[in-house]
Amino acid sequence: MTLAALLAFVALAASPDPATRPVIVGTSELAADDQPMRRFMTAVSYTRFSDPLTKWTATAGSYSLHTRDRATSPFAGLGVDTKIGQIHGIASLRVFRFPDGRIEPLGGFEVAYKQLTAAIDRHELLYTASSLYAHPSETVASLSWKRDDSSAATLRAIRYFDGNHGRAADAWHLAHVTRSFSAGAAASYRDTDESRFNGAIYDPYWTPRNQLEARAIVASTLHARRVTINLHADGGWGRDEARTFHPWRAFAEFIIPLRGTFVATAGVERQSTAFYRANAVRFGFSGRL
Repeated sequence: MTLAALLAFVALAASPDPATRPVIVGTSELAADDQPMRRFMTAVSYTRFSDPLTKWTATAGSYSLHTRDRATSPFAGLGVDTKIGQIHGIASLRVFRFPDGRIEPLGGFEVAYKQLTAAIDRHELLYTASSLYAHPSETVASLSWKRDDSSAATLRAIRYFDGNHGRAADAWHLAHVTRSFSAGAAASYRDTDESRFNGAIYDPYWTPRNQLEARAIVASTLHARRVTINLHADGGWGRDEARTFHPWRAFAEFIIPLRGTFVATAGVERQSTAFYRANAVRFGFSGRL
């Protein structure tokens, strides 16, 4: 072995594999809707690899919620993501303080094999003004199939924190029309045993009743110099036990390279659903240390 080859080998052994360098991600979102609710969420996560196929992620963040009153909901969690052969497993645990002061464990796990994924996840439901005075959450058991980024279908069984139950199914398909433009369609069904609509608002969480939706989808990815722009719009027809409605959603996302492996993201979104309209602005960054 020549001296140059020996020095190169030592340098490679002393340097971490670029693919397993720690990753830091920051996210923030400001959303306002007509419930009425203004919600600001910010979080930072740090990911470290214990081996090339196993990574651990620590996350900390908080919600700031504004209606007639104000409240905060901090959270912190730890997750692990690993692969064994063709099996991909993910597990997470979060400690979450709800606006009413109650502290509960949230999180879940999922196991994927090829195109199939089975998962159980418990998470917060902070989307209505009345959620500031309770601790609404849902536990969702799901079975999904996904083929690349072109097609997916999911079945869900839902148990709410107050003993209510729901069920859902959805599927979508996107076809590449050109290199940068895709079009497709989506359909969904949602139902809940007991309604939480009190005549004016959903208290404290949304409960769809025999809701059907069908939407058309268009999506495009553009490149302007070094900036990547993702555009998405969908909309169509919906019906539940009370009415017919026309849901739609549109968003634009900008991905901007920074120094080294770091990138910044910025996005705006507007949507209209069966029971509310909302605007959201998102900012974030990510990169390897």
